[in-house]
This record gives sequence, C-alpha cells and structure tokens, in this order.
Amino acid sequence: MKTLLTTVGLLLILAVAALPQEKKTETPKSQPAKKDSVEVLVKFKPEAKEEEIKALAAEIGMLQVKQIKELNLRVFRFPADKKMDDVIRQCEKKPFVVYAEENKNYKTKNK
Repeated sequence: MKTLLTTVGLLLILAVAALPQEKKTETPKSQPAKKDSVEVLVKFKPEAKEEEIKALAAEIGMLQVKQIKELNLRVFRFPADKKMDDVIRQCEKKPFVVYAEENKNYKTKNK
C-alpha cells in the first residue's frame, strides 16, 4: 500500500511538472512601465466655482479621478502625450487655482 501511494504521488508530481508554465515578464527597475496617462494634483481656492473647475478640466483634456473636499484638492488624469510642465502652467494661470503639481508615489526604505 505504501509503495502504491508513493508511486501515485510521483506520478502526480511528474504530471504537474509537465504542464505548460506561463512566462513571467518583469519590467526592469531602470525602465518604468509605459503609462498611457499621468496624474496632476490641483488645489483650488475656496471660492472656486464648479463650472470654472469643469471648464479648466475640459480645456486641458483632464478627467477628474478623485476629490478631497476638506483640502479643496482634486486629482486629474490626462494623456501621457501632454507635458506635465505645460499642464501645470495652464492650471496655475487660472486665478482660482492655488497650485498644481504632479501626483507622484514615494517609497521609503524598509529597515
């Protein structure tokens, strides 16, 4: 009985090993994955009107993805073919905008 179980176990291991395995491709750390959109944070003055904000987004071709009402801050996404500096400049020209900056993720080292 023990020999039979061992034989069946070995056959299962061989069968699993023979299955096609999917290849995992990783993007090297030196080359970030290509993105089709970029995000910008825009802080608005408290008196900014919703119509002004929507008009700004439409003018630049941005899509709002998040709003933090307590901070008068919104996150917008726009196509990666637009330059971040140009988008920031266009936003900051408006009198109802406090500032605009790129939405970045920062990582800290684990100790």
